[in-house]
Amino acid sequence: MVVNVRGEEIGKGKVVQVNGKWYGKSLEESGVYVMDVYELYADKGMKLPFPSEITGTSFAEAERKLGAMRVLWDSRRILVLQSC
Repeated sequence: MVVNVRGEEIGKGKVVQVNGKWYGKSLEESGVYVMDVYELYADKGMKLPFPSEITGTSFAEAERKLGAMRVLWDSRRILVLQSC
């Protein structure tokens, strides 16, 4: 589950990378993960907290550029959902 700075759920996604570099950015140093957001409850035009040339500045731009909403997200703002 993806949450914003206020702790509100804004979508669901899958973490695809947690360490190493992503297009030159160190994930560990930045405290971010690479996520594919597959269900977004917020506006696709919402500004990303970690914009880049690769993802753009919004969910919509990331989807247009990468074919999926693959974005960098603060590792502290990702909550793991338990399956039953």
